[in-house]
Amino acid sequence: MSELNDLLKDINHILQFDYNIRDRYDRVFYTASLLVGLSEKDYDVSAMDTPDVSRVRQLFKNERQKDYGVTDDVKNNLTDKINQLYNFVNSDDWQGVDLMGMMSSQFVSNKGKSDNGQVFTPHHIAQLMADVIDVQAGDVVLDAAAGDGALLTEALHKNAEAAGIEIDSKVFTLLVANMLIRKGNWSRLYKSDMLTDEGKQIVHRLSYDDDGNEKPNAVTKIMLNPPYEKSFHPIDIINNIFDNVKPGIKAAVLLPDRKLEKEGKKKVRHLLTNNRLVEIIKLPENVFSEGVAVSLFVFITGETTKDQEVYTVNLKDDGLETVKNGGRQDIHHKWPDIESKLLEIVKNRDEKAETAKIIKPDLKTLENLSWPTPVKPFEISSQDFMKTIMDYEMFKQGVDVKKLRERIADAVLYDSEIAELNNKILIELPLKTYKKTFEENRKLQEERKMLHE
Repeated sequence: MSELNDLLKDINHILQFDYNIRDRYDRVFYTASLLVGLSEKDYDVSAMDTPDVSRVRQLFKNERQKDYGVTDDVKNNLTDKINQLYNFVNSDDWQGVDLMGMMSSQFVSNKGKSDNGQVFTPHHIAQLMADVIDVQAGDVVLDAAAGDGALLTEALHKNAEAAGIEIDSKVFTLLVANMLIRKGNWSRLYKSDMLTDEGKQIVHRLSYDDDGNEKPNAVTKIMLNPPYEKSFHPIDIINNIFDNVKPGIKAAVLLPDRKLEKEGKKKVRHLLTNNRLVEIIKLPENVFSEGVAVSLFVFITGETTKDQEVYTVNLKDDGLETVKNGGRQDIHHKWPDIESKLLEIVKNRDEKAETAKIIKPDLKTLENLSWPTPVKPFEISSQDFMKTIMDYEMFKQGVDVKKLRERIADAVLYDSEIAELNNKILIELPLKTYKKTFEENRKLQEERKMLHE
């Protein structure tokens, strides 16, 4: 990936300083428009159009026609870099990475959330989601909170068909770009809101015809990373998707830890009554740069979680490390082996695995819906014991413990002599300091006693 990172840095530098495009999104958008232009020359993309895709293609065409007033040498330099990038994306070396995501990250800052609350998905987690539900050629993968297409890009990489819905206009343009610059079947992309009837109808039409019969190219798998905040109604989005696809579909969904326990009981109960929660994979705490602790939840649509056991496991470490100005990367190539072992554990539901636990969700109380964090055993030390006894004795005698601590600390810091002897630190206080400290506390005790009487 170092070659790709260097190429993106060069493109960013040309656009920022030669083309004078200061806004990060504008640089991503212009780069995307040039890449889309190459794809339109390379193969017939019009066959993939929906009205929403056609509109975005026109936006890209308008962007390509802008004159930034640069010299021919600068323009040719950028053209050469864009050609290299396009050829690399469509080569056998390409790993299905979310290119628009990489560009957003490289062109100044790491991606955070969109205006609609989505937390964008790292590439290796997109891989894990696809692998845990066994996405393969012939599948039709739906992501109805598609973002810029990280999950659908992974579906295309596995030669599956991609179908996506995204609400945010800017993000939708990047989703279309991600699909356009790759050869693959992504003919069903829509800009819509999964909290509306229109969104639900789009999902329904992806599986059923007007007579309610299942379509030959109906959705067979779901990959989803919905917005996390309660204000964006993530459980409603999931329910609206699951309620409108055929039963028996495996779905990989990213959600914050304990989300199912914290959301509205009615909607969570609906989700779990009508769909079966099969597995929960607790992801490492540092997977998302936003600091959100997330788990991967695997569902089967049209079944029920009631009276069913759920296999859970904690992925403590994904092997990635943070690279300065480059985000988290698998610089030591640990992830393939880590993922392979994890998938084997989950597939066999290995109860002897170090962090594996079987839970049985309670749909009445909505408990046991997350990977169960081990309870730290209660421990008490001799120091805790002595502190409790001394605090109690001083309380009975009316000693002001706070002031006593302050006096002793001042005495140790300013009146003591400190020496090292036989691997021990000796603190010596002058007798007058010792007597003065406790004499003050004795007088305070007597004053309190007199006031009480």
